[in-house]
Amino acid sequence: MNFEAMATAALEKRAAVYAQRSAVMADTALTDTDKRAKVTAFDAEMTALEGEARSHIAAAESAAEIQALNERAAKLAAGGKGARGEWRSLVPTDREYRALIAEGTPTAGGYAVPATVSQQWVDKLRAQSTFMRAPGLNVIRFDQGNKFTIPQLSASTDPAVVGEGNAIPEGTLTFAGLALDPVKYAALYRASQEMVDDASVDVEEMVGNTLVRDIANVVDRDAFQGAGGTAALGGLTVAGNSTATTLSTGKTVVSWDDVIDAYGSIAAIGGTPSVVWASVDMWKGLVKAREGTGATAGGYLAGSITNDPAKAAMGLPLLPTMNLPVRTVIVADASRVFLGIRKDVRLARSESWKFDSDSIGYRAVIRVAGLRVAEAASVQRIVASAT
Repeated sequence: MNFEAMATAALEKRAAVYAQRSAVMADTALTDTDKRAKVTAFDAEMTALEGEARSHIAAAESAAEIQALNERAAKLAAGGKGARGEWRSLVPTDREYRALIAEGTPTAGGYAVPATVSQQWVDKLRAQSTFMRAPGLNVIRFDQGNKFTIPQLSASTDPAVVGEGNAIPEGTLTFAGLALDPVKYAALYRASQEMVDDASVDVEEMVGNTLVRDIANVVDRDAFQGAGGTAALGGLTVAGNSTATTLSTGKTVVSWDDVIDAYGSIAAIGGTPSVVWASVDMWKGLVKAREGTGATAGGYLAGSITNDPAKAAMGLPLLPTMNLPVRTVIVADASRVFLGIRKDVRLARSESWKFDSDSIGYRAVIRVAGLRVAEAASVQRIVASAT
């Protein structure tokens, strides 16, 4: 199979979808609601096509690696019986064994997950992560250097009034580069060989899903309220990553009025709100809010039952999470939030780690950097009063 041609085709399709997305954004005949719906669909399609292209590229790299290893094995075999006897002992070491196989291909004896599967696990991570499911979120992979650098325009001079025929004075732009260190999230489990052999379910798949779920939960926690620095991500509750509004005493529940105010604050700076995150206690109140009270209560403010009010807020995804502090609701323009991925989710399986106990080891690792918000006003954080 020509993986390179398949990757090129996927990227060309992505470019065509992006052109359609740009046309929708420029179409003044569409309402903001229609634009958001179309742009969300385009973003999902572009993400899928990007993942397809990456998988084809990784498959091409894996095929090239296998070919190189086969050529190397052929050269070793051509060295004669004596050469083979000296190179390979009766019980080969891990290094000798790995030289014979394609480490990333289980069918060839390898125990590491193929690179082509890595993108699938990133997609699973996004599905498991409440934070990373936000439409328009900037999840950027970076390969160069050991820092995630976000260029910022820190200052600029104001335009001037210029008379007819006069020279336009040159302004000044001041750029700054925000550099963030990647941090590693990892999980390690083991299972007995007997349990894996005798299980009536696919243990390998179950362990993989559990590893990704656990990492997604920790990434979510730090993305929402991490302490920052080198120990964790800088969360949305960190200074400079959001604008906080603390409700006055007596207002123990975030109302739709508060959500609308936050929406307006983002729109006022030219942003486009794209998601509402809520702690579970506040999410319940928003979903159940209705027109009127008591016996005269009308329909749900979040939408009719046919529109699934549990998942929408003013046309935006309404996502509950246990990783926000209680009494907290966040309205955000996710396109202004940046998260870097230094290394995709990698799953590995090893029978060497606990050789003496005949156990299998499972490990998952991902390295991410960030997160950072372009301007604090793009993320409005509402905190209800405790009393």
